Parts: sequence; structure tokens; C-alpha cells
Amino acid sequence: MNGKINRRAFLGSAMMAAAATGAPPAQDTVGEKEASAIKARSKKSKEHVRKYGGLFNIHEGFNWKKSTGMDLHLVLTPKLGSHNVGITSAVHHPGMEFEPHVHPLSEELVFCHEGEGEFFLYDKWIPAKAGDVFYAPPGVYHGTRKRAGTKGTFTTIGVATPPQLDLYNRIGYDVLSDKPDVDR
Repeated sequence: MNGKINRRAFLGSAMMAAAATGAPPAQDTVGEKEASAIKARSKKSKEHVRKYGGLFNIHEGFNWKKSTGMDLHLVLTPKLGSHNVGITSAVHHPGMEFEPHVHPLSEELVFCHEGEGEFFLYDKWIPAKAGDVFYAPPGVYHGTRKRAGTKGTFTTIGVATPPQLDLYNRIGYDVLSDKPDVDR
């Protein structure tokens, strides 16, 4: 078969697998109105997210304003429906730093989504630009920053597994509460 995928056979087997699990057949795309409805349902209940998944935005979620003025968003947490993953995002302006820290249980991927800045990994700062990713195993110091005197912003997205319960506890985010969050 010369290494090419037979699209019809692949889609047929995917549809059969979906039918066997009770999942609806895949559609190509949804419109903006339907995407907004999916996002709204995702915010309603963690049970819905755990059963069907959800749509989230890196500029939304519980907002923790660090003393440096940097906004950190908890985009997806166990409180919002995930079991084994947490997603955070941060926008760094010049002079802002998410200081090197360590998670005892979580491994983390941090993506540079936009701009340029630096990643701290193990014992040194490393230049980073859009598209770069670092991996920090449990117990390894890591952080992010945008040096003072530079231009633009540096937007990062962190994905940790298991979720960073140590971080949530440190900032007063109660993952067990069903009460609405109040940004800090």
C-alpha cells in the first residue's frame, strides 16, 4: 500500500469504532455559534466535561494575579472536570517572572505560545520563542520570564500531569469546592 493511508477505509473503521462505543460520528467542523454552545456547556459542570470533554480558552479561567502583576489563568483543573491533567497560561510583560519552582509529583510541559522570553530549567535560563516547549520532570526546578527592557509579551501554556495540587493550594484555589471561584 506504499505507505499512504486509505482515507475511506480509515474513516469507515473510525465510524465503526465510534458506533461500537456509542459515540456520534465525527463531523468536519462546527460553526462559531455551536463552538460557543460547547464552551458554555463546558463551564456548566465538571460532570459534562468528564463525560464529553470541553472547550476552554487560555485567556479565561480562574485568574491569579501574582504580586509581580502577571496574570496566571487556571484554564483546566479537576474542579472544572479534568482527572489527570491541569492547564495554566500566563502572559508575561517585560520584567515579569514566574520564579523557578518545583512540583513534587507533577511533570510539566510549558509551551511558548507567543512572543519571546526565557525558560528556566534545572539550573539555567534558556532563550525561548514561539513554538518552543520545555519538559520538567517531577522535582526539577523550572520557571518562565520576560526580561525587563525587552519588547512585547511572552505567553506560555503549561500542561501538568497529575494536576499541580501544590500550586492550587499555595494560591488558595479550592479544587474540592463546588462554589464559584473568586479571582485573586
